[in-house]
Amino acid sequence: MPVITIRLTGSPVTQEQKEELVSRSTDMMRDILHQDPKITGVLIEEVGDESWSARRNSVTHRFRSQEEYERCLMTRWQSAGRPSASIPQTDEPRKTRM
Repeated sequence: MPVITIRLTGSPVTQEQKEELVSRSTDMMRDILHQDPKITGVLIEEVGDESWSARRNSVTHRFRSQEEYERCLMTRWQSAGRPSASIPQTDEPRKTRM
């Protein structure tokens, strides 16, 4: 049984986008490797920015403040054509750069 793992970071992903990822990934396995879509599994993991790092720094470390992080997220969200009112809110503050 083939299993495809997709790890996503950054902007939140909608259920509709997840369904499209599953559909296209399953089709890819069918078309390229001739795998039966009925037995192809797809795992989508959303990794929070605080949970990964690059160049020895936490990804959230690159923002000087919570406000800067939120502005960046808002810009990315809007550039993807999503309404700003649907941005998920979090009570957990982001780590700031010192």
